[in-house]
Amino acid sequence: MPARVTGTVIATGHQAASAFIGILRARDGKIIHWREYQNTLAMIEVLGATERT
Repeated sequence: MPARVTGTVIATGHQAASAFIGILRARDGKIIHWREYQNTLAMIEVLGATERT
């Protein structure tokens, strides 16, 4: 299940978006497990916590 989250960094007003993948496992019509995979380095860079060299 590919998805995209968007938002604004309140401290800077910078708008950002990040893609992620959610893997869901269901049993008897209920979600029993959720796992997300994200590019955390890209998220850190958007927040201004590091610079790419």
